[in-house]
Amino acid sequence: MVVINFTIHRILIDNGSLADILFLGVYDKLKIGREKLRPMKSPLVGFSGDKVYPLGAVTLPVTAGANPKQVTVMVDFVVVDCPSSYNIILGRTTLNAMKAITSTYHLLLRFPTEYELEGRDRPDVHRAEPIEALEEVILGDGEAEKKVSIGSLLPQVSKMNLLNSSGRIEMYLHGRMKTCRAISEEVEKLLKADFIQEVYYPDWLANVVLVKKANGKWRLCVDFTDLNKACPKDNFPLPRIDMLIEGMAGHELLSFMDAYSRYNQISMYTSDREKNSLHH
Repeated sequence: MVVINFTIHRILIDNGSLADILFLGVYDKLKIGREKLRPMKSPLVGFSGDKVYPLGAVTLPVTAGANPKQVTVMVDFVVVDCPSSYNIILGRTTLNAMKAITSTYHLLLRFPTEYELEGRDRPDVHRAEPIEALEEVILGDGEAEKKVSIGSLLPQVSKMNLLNSSGRIEMYLHGRMKTCRAISEEVEKLLKADFIQEVYYPDWLANVVLVKKANGKWRLCVDFTDLNKACPKDNFPLPRIDMLIEGMAGHELLSFMDAYSRYNQISMYTSDREKNSLHH
């Protein structure tokens, strides 16, 4: 692929990316000059929630194919400064502009040109094939959906170790499914009670922890260990405790009703709510 008369290799075709990304090291080698970059304020957000703030945007001509079967489109690249094994990431915006079709099975990209479809085969790519026949083995109690295929030439000892490990993994996954179901139920209760709300791309995120209660039910807790480490320490968390105790003098009854079970009604400061984000 050619970008303003420079041939560039190691290009990732990403159908799931809306942005076309050009990495800073490649941009500098094109000798365009960083003053040509248009400012951008919106960050790029990955599926894990990580944010990358671009240095700017630039529009460059991109030519794909071999002469005369070529197509040239103007691409709005987002320039970022971060490590990558690729030089360019082409998203679906450019693929749509080229009317391109991708095939992950054939490792092929095809697009129409003035003459005909362009796209060359990859004879140098060889896909791995099994070197031996596969044998079906039933795990667990013999249910049909628990079949697994293993190599027929695998030694018996290795085969037994593999099957034992598979059984332990299956038990672990079954336990994980029960735990995830319990977490989802508790989160739904909090959402219906309007006690929590959904947020997108938070900077702070804590994991939930399930603790089994004496009655067999689950208590949903949030691990704020990292948040506590980032917060300043207060050596006097209750500076008015003496005044509160003295204020009880002379009264016959003291109600602990709010403190016992309704403490969660204390509203969080609005600007700090996002820091209490939890992941489930």
